[in-house]
Amino acid sequence: MVKQKIVAASKHFKSQFKHHITTAITAAFAFLIALVWRDAIQEGVNKMMVNLGITATSYLFKIYAAIIITIICVIALILFARWGSKTNKS
Repeated sequence: MVKQKIVAASKHFKSQFKHHITTAITAAFAFLIALVWRDAIQEGVNKMMVNLGITATSYLFKIYAAIIITIICVIALILFARWGSKTNKS
């Protein structure tokens, strides 16, 4: 009886350990992808702001860029959430 509990607990621990390691590695890859995209998006927004004639000090320029990137990301999150909910219903 005790041996069965130990074996069950060991299997549960192994399963949880694998789950958490997989989650951590997935999060690390997602973070790496986000960093790469951050640079690309920021450069695009910076060029767009220059083309629109928005020039200011570096501090204000970064605030403008952050606002624009935030708006774009919120729209993208809404679209992906809708897409994900359609996928889950199927």
